[in-house]
Amino acid sequence: MEKNLRPAGIIPSEKSTGWEAPEQRALLVEIFKIPLFSESFFLGGGTCLSVMYFGHRQSQDLDLFTVDEISIPVAWGMLARRLPRRGYALETTISISEGFASGVFQKNGVMTKVDLVQDMFIEDLRREQVVLDGVPIRVDNFGNLVTGKFSAFLSRGEPKDIIDLSRILNHAKDTGQFIPFLERLLTETSKRDALADDDTLLSEIFTKIERQHSDLFHPEIARMVLAFLETLQRRKKALSEGEHS
Repeated sequence: MEKNLRPAGIIPSEKSTGWEAPEQRALLVEIFKIPLFSESFFLGGGTCLSVMYFGHRQSQDLDLFTVDEISIPVAWGMLARRLPRRGYALETTISISEGFASGVFQKNGVMTKVDLVQDMFIEDLRREQVVLDGVPIRVDNFGNLVTGKFSAFLSRGEPKDIIDLSRILNHAKDTGQFIPFLERLLTETSKRDALADDDTLLSEIFTKIERQHSDLFHPEIARMVLAFLETLQRRKKALSEGEHS
């Protein structure tokens, strides 16, 4: 999956424009100094997409994922004990469950929300490393990131999701791989999210995006997606008619 969902020029490296504040970056480094996190967790989500791949927007959170069978409450407790000794006060714990924990740490008045997520649906287990201040940071691969982001775009459609997807698809266009990339994106995302297999819904969403969110999503990209979906619908209709003739 990674090979097909990784357009040319996509190599993880730090993008300084993606950090909201130096304290956020330093917090990530402190977390990955802890053996449990350096061995079992990796940076993912929109923050990873921004600070390690595109640098297209500032992200306030740290989304840390694991596919290992470890106790998330135990991992969270480790952060709650160790980070205050490094100057990061635990302002609030938002949620703790067997597969998820979330809370806010503060240093120098800068608040950073940290999420720990146990994601057993991730299929591609390859991770790359980006070294920050001598500390290896494991980061999610591009294929997992874009399918997760597309699923988030379809289900919640927050402004940050719209901005991220626009940047992803714009890069695919700029590298001359738009159609094969989009085909693969729909195929892979549909394995975890049935919404990605609903052509009618997709057309409705991107029509709305083109009309109402041109400030967040490049209009040309929206039109290219709609043209692709129209072609896809005609292709499926012709195939269906051929089977029943």
